[in-house]
Formats: sequence, structure tokens, C-alpha cells
Amino acid sequence: MIDAVRLTNRVQIGPAGVYTGICIALGLLMVGHTTNQLWSDLDFWVWLGPVREFAARPLNPTHPLVAVDAPDSYMGPYTFVLGSLTRLTGADPVNVMAIAGLANLGILVTGLWHLTRRVSTATWAPPLALLFTLVAWGWKPWQWSGYPNLNSLGIVLPLGSTFAYGTGLIFLTALWEWLHAKSIPALALAAVTFPITLLSHPVTGFWVALIAIGFVGSQIGT
Repeated sequence: MIDAVRLTNRVQIGPAGVYTGICIALGLLMVGHTTNQLWSDLDFWVWLGPVREFAARPLNPTHPLVAVDAPDSYMGPYTFVLGSLTRLTGADPVNVMAIAGLANLGILVTGLWHLTRRVSTATWAPPLALLFTLVAWGWKPWQWSGYPNLNSLGIVLPLGSTFAYGTGLIFLTALWEWLHAKSIPALALAAVTFPITLLSHPVTGFWVALIAIGFVGSQIGT
């Protein structure tokens, strides 16, 4: 009986283990989405256009959808990097975006873990934050770009909005670290990640900026 209790105590899974378990399950689910190309809705092709354009003309791109010399809101750091990788490797841009989607998932869950650890002292806050991010959107939540719920994530994973969501969380983590510990590396990371977030998906950059303003405001006078 005592040995059984000791064994149970040894195999207890803490918050980090639960978070990792959720991430593994989520990753396997997203691999299934990617393998079956369940992300290939209209938004995917709209983001794919700039990737193809940067792959063809990285220094002098034209509008990817219409034959006019006009800017395109989907042209930013995210599509430039994917276009450059497509050009350098000769890979199919569809496959490049699919792989980038899985990388986006890694960035998102990493950013969420570190940010939650900074803003909350509760040991179970990170796994609960991830779980609520996935499912606490109500019954049948919208499938919308930038909405990381289980009903949307598999579809929007390769998009720049998901990438910006992840980098936005990393920016907020770095900003929090600098505000509370005056860490110069954290400040440098914040200075790099916010422009990337804003240029990759301005709407995401807007709400990230609002949270950042709240972080800064909370430290005024302290």
C-alpha cells in the first residue's frame, strides 16, 4: 500500500506536464488538419498570393490579385519570409505555408505559456489559459482569422494572423519582463517582435498594442 502511494506521488503530472500534453494532442490534431489540407479555405489562398509574388519577385513584387501597381495588405514580414523560403528551396508554396502553420502553432503555445507565467502566480494558470483559449468561446464559435479556438485553429493555422498572434504574445511577455525586471534583452526582443506583429497582421497588432498600453499604465507611479 505504501509503495503504491509512493508510485502515485512519483507519477503525478504538474502544470508543465499537463500543458505539454495538451500541446501534443493539439499538435497531432493540427498535423491531421495539415495532412488533409483542411485549412484550404478562401483566406488561405488570399495569403498564398503574396507568398507566390515574393517568391517570383522578392525585391519588386506587384499586387498578387489584380494587375495594378498597388499595395496589398497581406504583404508583410510573414509572407516575405515564406516567399523567400519558397524561392530558395524551390518548394511548392502551398507546402511551405502548411509547414509554417505548424511552426505558428509552436510559436503560439510557447508565447502563451511564457506570458501566462508572467502575469499570473497561479501554478495552473498556463494549462487553464490554453484550455480556455481553445474551448471557452461558446457553442460553435466563429471560424475567423485570429480566433484560436478549436473550431478555427486548424483552418487559420498557416495564416499571418496566427503568426502575429504568437509573436504578439512573445512581445507582451518581453514587455512585461522589461517593465518588472528592466531586462535589456527583453526590451530588445519587444522592440523586434512588435513591428513584426503589426506588419504581419495590423488588426492583431492593434489589440496587442492595447494590452501593452495597459501593462505600461499599470506600472506608472509604482
